[in-house]
Amino acid sequence: MMKMPLFTPSHVANFILTQAEYEEVPVTQLKLLKLVYLLYGWVRAILDECLFDEDIQAWRLGPVVPSLYHEFKRFGSDPITERSFCMDDYGTVTRPSIPDDHPVVIVMKRAWDVYKPFKALALVNKTHEPDSPWERHYQPELTDKIIPDIEIKDYFTKKIRSYINATLQ
Repeated sequence: MMKMPLFTPSHVANFILTQAEYEEVPVTQLKLLKLVYLLYGWVRAILDECLFDEDIQAWRLGPVVPSLYHEFKRFGSDPITERSFCMDDYGTVTRPSIPDDHPVVIVMKRAWDVYKPFKALALVNKTHEPDSPWERHYQPELTDKIIPDIEIKDYFTKKIRSYINATLQ
């Protein structure tokens, strides 16, 4: 049984964009979409927590959170210069952030450190690895094919275990 989501995709996007600005790492829309997926997978595998409850879909260039795609598509291949925002039922706009002392931040920072040096297309290639959740669900004729959460969790659990085992040898 999946736990209740902790945040929204906007929270995760803003975490990445804040780290990127602080460390002067340019992040394009494509890179952001892959990073959100990768951080989601790490947290899902390591902490057994669901960062957000929006579906992740298998698109041509890899896993995508549709709301983030639509929010940031105006940047095209240019670095993103703004944060994600949310609007509540009363029309109040906020820029959601994750508190620095939240346990997920440790895992997300570690994942960020691993993937931040990669260019967007290298991250696309990482999400397209053989037997990845994306590969198992991508269908060229469908742009809204959902990648099941349990498959993301299982895939990242296996990947992280293999990383750990490799460092122990």
